[in-house]
Formats: sequence, C-alpha cells, structure tokens
Amino acid sequence: MIITPYDKNFNLCQHWLYNTKNNIHNKEILNLQISFHGIKTSQIVKTFIRTIMKEDQEEILEDTLNCFATKLYSVYFTPITDIYYEQNRNIILITLHFPNFIEIHRPILCISLKDYSLDLNSRFRKNPLNEELLHKLTQEVDNFSHKPTINQYDEHNNYIKRLPLLELMRNKEYDRVANFAHNIILKEPYPFMLKKILVDTEYLSNKYNFKQLIIDDIKMFVNEKVLLARLAIIIYRLSFLEFDKNGSDIEEFFRQKLGLGNSKNMYLGSLNFLTRDLTSNTSHKAYDLRNLESKQIEIAKEIIKNQRMRYGDELDFEFDKESIYTVTHLSYEKIEQLIKKDLI
Repeated sequence: MIITPYDKNFNLCQHWLYNTKNNIHNKEILNLQISFHGIKTSQIVKTFIRTIMKEDQEEILEDTLNCFATKLYSVYFTPITDIYYEQNRNIILITLHFPNFIEIHRPILCISLKDYSLDLNSRFRKNPLNEELLHKLTQEVDNFSHKPTINQYDEHNNYIKRLPLLELMRNKEYDRVANFAHNIILKEPYPFMLKKILVDTEYLSNKYNFKQLIIDDIKMFVNEKVLLARLAIIIYRLSFLEFDKNGSDIEEFFRQKLGLGNSKNMYLGSLNFLTRDLTSNTSHKAYDLRNLESKQIEIAKEIIKNQRMRYGDELDFEFDKESIYTVTHLSYEKIEQLIKKDLI
C-alpha cells in the first residue's frame, strides 16, 4: 500500500501532524514506512521530522540511535522498546515494513514513504516528488485541524486497529468483516503470522498455500454465509489483536456472544463455492449462518409466547426485551416487531 501526497488519505497524516505541532494528543501512533536503513537513517529522519514540526528551539528530551524525543513527540526506530509505556505521548514509529503490532496497544496510522527521499540534501529538491512531499508536510498541515472524513474501507486500509466484530456480526455485516480480514492477509508478510495468527487453524498443516486458502475461505463466508471455524479463529485474533487467544475460547465467543451455537461438522458439497481443500465427502467444522435469523426468530417467538402466558394477566406486565435479546441477539427493532405481531 503506497500513499502519496496526492492521495486523499495522506490528509490523515497531515491531521496527525497538526495535532502534534499543537500539543494535542493523538490516540493513534503514526507509522512511517521508509525504504532505507543504515547508520545515517536516524539522523536523516530526525532532521526531516524536525523540519516539518518547525521546532528549531524545541527542547530535546532524548537523542539515541533508537529514540528521539522532544516535548511534543517521540520517534522510535525498530526494534520497539518502551512504546507500551508511553500511552499519553504522540509517537512516530519508523519501520521498513508494517510493524509487529502485537507489541503495541494503540491504533496505528500506516503511511508509506518508500517512494520518497527523506534526506534533505542538495539533491533532494531536484526531485519534484520529494519537493511536493515536503511542501505538503510543512506548508499545508495547518489546514487540517479537523480530521478528514474517510469511508470505512479506507479506514481499515490505513489503520491497524481493533474491529468492532461483535457489532458487525450481530448486524450481519459479513462483507465488512471479510474485507477487514482480506486486507490484513494481503498486506506485507508479518514475521509473527505463522507463529501467532495461524495456530490451531488447520492452515499450516494443509498442502495448499495458506494465504490463498484463507482468501478462498473468506469468499465462502461472504458468498455462502458459511464461516469455517478455522477462519473464525483468524478473524477473532485480527479483530481484537489477541493473538494468544486459544480456539476453545474463541468458539465460546461465537457461541455465547453471537448466539451461533457450537461450530458443527458440515458436508459442504451442496454449496456453490468450495475452497480448494474442501470436498463433498469430507466434513469441516463451520458456523452455518444461512438460516440464522429464522432460527433466532423462532426462539424469540417462543420466549414471547412464554412471557405472555406467564405474566400476561399482571396489570403492569411488559415483555422482557432484554432477556429476548440476550438469548437471540436479534435487534431490538426486530424484537419489537415480533411483540407487536404477537399482540395482534
């Protein structure tokens, strides 16, 4: 993912820098991805950032090969050390690739500057792209006091952050969940992916390429409304950034919080789409979401009927919508509709 000064999403970076220059705390870390690394890297980056901040007289709190800090911000170069303890600081993280965000507990705004030079030497201004980059970061930042509005898909492309999985699954926004997982899988390889994300998911032991297999499973999830248990584990770990959560705990989340029940052994030969390692004579653990709402409605109707029979004669009787919601995970609007139908 390359973000240029001509890309509207680059404005997110300008807004972050505006806040920092004005001593306003950003909830997310700014990750600048660069294309070089060496002895001079830290000095080049420090000079570049200080030029953007226009802070010639700003007090320096720390200046080492791994960290540069002023009153306004801290710049860290990999490997990451003390970022976890600086929750209330504006942090700029310099990496060659996407960061290992297992170690980070804040959202990360990822900006790739790999096509640009950050070395403000005499050759820098001979390149019009470098000149345009510097101009936008020094002269236009003050125009972005308000955070630019971006759509949900651009947000997931530019931020590493938690996904509101519970809300999206309850609202059956499976395409948003799938798009999030798809974008993460297609990003540059994470060094921890094999060790953390894929544990207990069957993908590593499969003879097929695990990345393509995950993408196929995502297509099945969206197109067929069948969520394989192995994909559910990945979606949970990526959504909550909880990479050590084991499979049984994740299944409990889908069973209790979403009312999906336990994943079942399913023969998937009747589906229109099959992933490359699925055959009609092999069963796989999966959550069948195809008739989920009809099952939820039937359970809700039974609860409404029981409540009416048990308490209907009481003068101040009201249906317990909260208990219906807790059991079925239907929307309150749908529950209200079912109650009105029951009263007709």
